[in-house]
Amino acid sequence: MAIVDYATLQTSVANWLARADLGSVIPDFIQLGESRINRDLRVRRMQARVAGTAAAGLIPIPDDYTGALSLKVTFAGGQYEIFPLTEVNEPVYPVGSGLPLGYTVVNGNIELAGGQQDIPYSLVYWTKVPSLSASNQQTWLLTEEPGIYLYAALVEASPYTRDDERTVLWATQYKAIIDRLAAGDEYERYGNAPSQTLKGATP
Repeated sequence: MAIVDYATLQTSVANWLARADLGSVIPDFIQLGESRINRDLRVRRMQARVAGTAAAGLIPIPDDYTGALSLKVTFAGGQYEIFPLTEVNEPVYPVGSGLPLGYTVVNGNIELAGGQQDIPYSLVYWTKVPSLSASNQQTWLLTEEPGIYLYAALVEASPYTRDDERTVLWATQYKAIIDRLAAGDEYERYGNAPSQTLKGATP
């Protein structure tokens, strides 16, 4: 059976497990598989941009956020990228004016460290793949690569079904798809240009 939507994915998972009694828990396997995919997969289709103005040094994290790619702020007529900080003994940075020195992620917000606190920003970040459900039968990833959902769900089903022998095969197939998607995305981005190694001092 072709996997074309959430319903056919559930049927395929049941068929591959050769179990007709798991209808109530297969959605759990798929949900756990989606969490695995969102942890492991990083391709351009999972990038998004949001812009706004920080309020009191806080930038709310989008609901589908899984990690920052870049954070730029507009200051004195120019746009500057700022970078995450590692807090050491919770240093206090002067606030009120100047360019923020960096940021940290705390409790659902990006917190600017020092500098101007109400400042325009542009955040590029990694998103989650939208969750499948009865009301959301398809995603771009399911259309492009249904196998990733199937094998992710089968791997997550293994502890429940106690099927140890096939788990290695399913995990191997899942990893192969992750690697293939990442390699294809890399090729589309850079083509067959040779890699370059920088020598000497770098900024």
